[in-house]
Amino acid sequence: MSDNPLSSENTASLIARAKAMILKPKEEWPTVAAEPGDTQGILIKYALPLIAIGALCSFVGSQLFGYNAVIVTFRPSLGFSLSIAISSLVQSVIALFVVSFVANFLSPKFGGKDDFGSAFKLVAYSLTAAWVAGFLSIIPMLGGIAAIVGGIYSIYVLFLGATPVMAVPQDKAGGYIAVTVLAAIVVSIVLNMVAATIVSPGMML
Repeated sequence: MSDNPLSSENTASLIARAKAMILKPKEEWPTVAAEPGDTQGILIKYALPLIAIGALCSFVGSQLFGYNAVIVTFRPSLGFSLSIAISSLVQSVIALFVVSFVANFLSPKFGGKDDFGSAFKLVAYSLTAAWVAGFLSIIPMLGGIAAIVGGIYSIYVLFLGATPVMAVPQDKAGGYIAVTVLAAIVVSIVLNMVAATIVSPGMML
């Protein structure tokens, strides 16, 4: 496989894996589990392209349509939209690593294995639906709804992958996923708070 994440070969591989993780995740997880835990490869060739496209769509959508606040619609400045897009991308990457660390830390406590590479695969591929849903953020009104639906489906996919990827016993997979998702929510809240202090509201003007 090419080292260039934008090569036609890698693009075809990304599309095939994303399609499988959304349409038939239960059948795809054993294939994923058998692959090496290539954290760098998954990040560069899979996660980053999907995250970046969502951030780009959000950026374009905010400039084309603006945001609706109750009965008022406002269009943010170019600088503010760009800052939000970059912040969103960075947050997503940080969250991916932190949640993967948490998933790996918790796995042995639920009877699973300690393997960060596998945990990274589990979290990264589980988030496929949530990241793909970012495409719809080009229409801000749909972005929030798509994020919720994509997030819920990603939790389901995460549950399906807990046993084949992390060897967590099926009867303990529910608890394992519940604690992991709770940790992910906490991480998301913290990152959003940090981002809010970095991105100046004055850039909206």
